[in-house]
Amino acid sequence: MQRGMIFLSSAEWESILLISAAAVIGHTILRTAVIAALQSPDPIRFMRLIREHAAARACGGNDNNREDGMKHYSGTYTLYSMQWSGNCYKVRLALAQLGISYRLVELDIVKGETRTPEFLAKNPGGRVPLLEVAPGRYLPESNAILWYIAGGTSLAPEDRIDRAEALQWMFFEQHSLEPNLGQARFWLTLVKGGRELQRHSLEDWMEKGYQALSVMEKHLERHRFFAANRYTIADIALYAYTHVAHESDFDLSGFPALRAWLKRVASQPNYIPMDWHPAAAAAVAE
Repeated sequence: MQRGMIFLSSAEWESILLISAAAVIGHTILRTAVIAALQSPDPIRFMRLIREHAAARACGGNDNNREDGMKHYSGTYTLYSMQWSGNCYKVRLALAQLGISYRLVELDIVKGETRTPEFLAKNPGGRVPLLEVAPGRYLPESNAILWYIAGGTSLAPEDRIDRAEALQWMFFEQHSLEPNLGQARFWLTLVKGGRELQRHSLEDWMEKGYQALSVMEKHLERHRFFAANRYTIADIALYAYTHVAHESDFDLSGFPALRAWLKRVASQPNYIPMDWHPAAAAAVAE
């Protein structure tokens, strides 16, 4: 017995083509949707629902980051981190906002705890953060970790241009912001006598750091966030060292748009400050 013929509108055919194309390139969610549509007793209605869902996601939708994040990984990550590192804070902030549980291993880079044979076997680069994503499989580099854990949520843009803009600002953070604000913070706040040891370098870090902050200020005069017209991992990456810049002698009083953005980031759901520690939070809860 042959199944009755189905006549679709041009918009519905467009939905099928778009979703099928996504399925071909490996998008698991949409590939599953195509299979379900073909098996549905009312495929036309099913495809309309998929089209509405896809449109919502393209615009940022109403993703619940915590729910999406909690579904992202069924195991428990292990994060090797240092409390006062901005790069490590990026990852802890994103994990908190996504509602992803993890085991925290605190290391002190000043004491050489990332240069031990045991740690170097996990990350030959000898740096934190380092995320164990599966038993024996490790992912270094803070911004790479952000993309990994935020994939599939609105924190990680899926649209090509939005994703490219997020990457643009995350490259900027690692090339222009972190090498200057991060180095100044390390030597001025974590190393005893660091100001005298790095007196000449500090002048260069301050000059280039202010240049980077000025670029951010100009962008924020016209935009609320850095990519996709919403809060994303690009904001998390840039926020980590910027929000503590004053601790290493940077004066943000001349950057009003930047300071307003800092407040917007701090007001995001499930925000945690840099000094937040899961063990301390658990003790308070008890």
